[in-house]
Amino acid sequence: MAVMGERQSVIFKIDNVEYGIDILQVNEIVKMQSITKIPNTPKYVEGITNLRGNVIPIINLRTKFNLPSKENDAETRVIVVKIRNKPLGIVVDEVAEVISIDEEKIDKASAISNQINDEFVSGVAKLEDRLIILLDLEKVFKETD
Repeated sequence: MAVMGERQSVIFKIDNVEYGIDILQVNEIVKMQSITKIPNTPKYVEGITNLRGNVIPIINLRTKFNLPSKENDAETRVIVVKIRNKPLGIVVDEVAEVISIDEEKIDKASAISNQINDEFVSGVAKLEDRLIILLDLEKVFKETD
């Protein structure tokens, strides 16, 4: 149970960098699915998949963040999230854990990374020897409607 001032986050890795998203946005985490490509979509849209009867778009965050592509492997996961009440699958290198982050350990986002557009970042959590970039999924996917 999250205490006031704590944020439950799903932590995942892309290119050995840890990112976090609010657990309340996560529906489920699944292994990589077969994906049907769709023509004339942005490069970061992998395609669509059928997940238990629901067709959901699959987005590759590596491509979205302009990172080098990587072959999917045994650790690759699809995090199914809800953005503006629509399901969306995001491909990540691996899902690490679910943790509670004390709000006091979160710095506001300010030009923290030249790798990803910092408008996508809601903050950076400082935990002992780790930095976790907290993403604002609403902003990451604002133009995918």
